[in-house]
Amino acid sequence: MSMETKTVKKSGSKTEVRYIVNHKGEKTEVVLPIELYEALLERIEDAEDVQAIEEAMKEPDFIPWEEAKKQLGV
Repeated sequence: MSMETKTVKKSGSKTEVRYIVNHKGEKTEVVLPIELYEALLERIEDAEDVQAIEEAMKEPDFIPWEEAKKQLGV
């Protein structure tokens, strides 16, 4: 297994991303700085939350927030 390093620019700063390549030179894996990895995980979780909210809003028993507050007397 060999390793190729490529530096990419993101948001005005340099982020080092390393690719692991197979014997044919094909990229098979990527190595990211932990900060970038954690930021990507957070974005994925946020997108999943948005999707869950959108699905919940389609349910027949969904009550909009303003209506729920009225029902609760808040």
